[in-house]
Amino acid sequence: MCCVSRYINLDDCWQVARRSNGTIIENPAMFPSGMRTIADAVHARGLKFGLYTAHSTHTCQRRPGACQHEAIDAQTYCDWNLDYLKIDGCGGCPVASNVSWSIFREHFDACAAKTGRYMVESVESCGSVEGCGQWIAGIANLWRTGGDIQANWHSILGNAQRNNAMSSVANSHPGHFNDADVSAAVLSLVCYG
Repeated sequence: MCCVSRYINLDDCWQVARRSNGTIIENPAMFPSGMRTIADAVHARGLKFGLYTAHSTHTCQRRPGACQHEAIDAQTYCDWNLDYLKIDGCGGCPVASNVSWSIFREHFDACAAKTGRYMVESVESCGSVEGCGQWIAGIANLWRTGGDIQANWHSILGNAQRNNAMSSVANSHPGHFNDADVSAAVLSLVCYG
């Protein structure tokens, strides 16, 4: 059996600023036709489209994050017809990550009810069955169980062990998944410069 990814996801650095009303702005030089046009083109090819953000003030590459903009960002992503959102954990925010993730989920569910387009929510991170493992599947579709995987055996083995420790959470919630940072198999564009 062969499994083929149906998602094209843009990683960090697609966003450059926020408008005065708080709406996120995509890089006009890289995406002059806008994200909705890209999403439509991806959908026309039978694929799904996703983006990256962080629940913090800034993303890992110091671009605008979602901190205290979750509702407006979720509505923007709904308007752009997104199918997937990765929410990273870089930076800081006075809003707890689970509160931020819950706001996104609430608005994504409202979007799905209105448009029929379901949005996958991928969050960073949940690594404890006793802690976030008790509620994570009610918010996210998949969750990182460890840190960024590195190109060495120690890192790979450590992430696999952390992922295995969370297996009961994913196994008891069909359609929800642990992410040992192997989601890089999803086609992504990254920031250069």
